[in-house]
Amino acid sequence: MSTSRRFLALVPLFFTPLVLLGINNMSSDKAIALIIPWIIFSIFHLILFLFLNKYILSTGQLILTSFSMALFITCIIALYFFSHAWSAIA
Repeated sequence: MSTSRRFLALVPLFFTPLVLLGINNMSSDKAIALIIPWIIFSIFHLILFLFLNKYILSTGQLILTSFSMALFITCIIALYFFSHAWSAIA
């Protein structure tokens, strides 16, 4: 894998401190709860990027595919947790 592709695989992890800082400035009591989906997304993006690197040769298509798949998996996980949170409240 080329150096540029390695860098692209780690971009979401590089932005994690900035996302945490931005969320913390908005409301400090919810920062941890909102950063967890970002970290989950970053990890899945890295895993999918490295897995799909063998099969997809176009860098743009690789970025879009891994980003969309990681976002889909993160949304599924978030919906699962939110559904259990609502059932615990009700």
